[in-house]
Amino acid sequence: MLHSLIDATKGDNKMPTDTILELLENGKWHYIKEIEEKTHLNNGKVEMVTKFLATYNFVKVDEIKNRVKIDPSTNKFLKKIRKLEKNSQ
Repeated sequence: MLHSLIDATKGDNKMPTDTILELLENGKWHYIKEIEEKTHLNNGKVEMVTKFLATYNFVKVDEIKNRVKIDPSTNKFLKKIRKLEKNSQ
């Protein structure tokens, strides 16, 4: 089960949630199709992950235009975490 959640297409074993959140970090709206193409994840996985992230208010989903955007407070938090991780290496 866990293996099915790993994004093996890039060989870096990132979880799909990480892959999608990294793409969304620029704060702009991204169409589901664009996310599929850039992450190499199938439509079902992208929709499952974005719905999960939206449930906990990590992202905003525009179901009419079929696009997703990271929540500003989540983005700010993730940038601080990445900065701390970078500084600790």
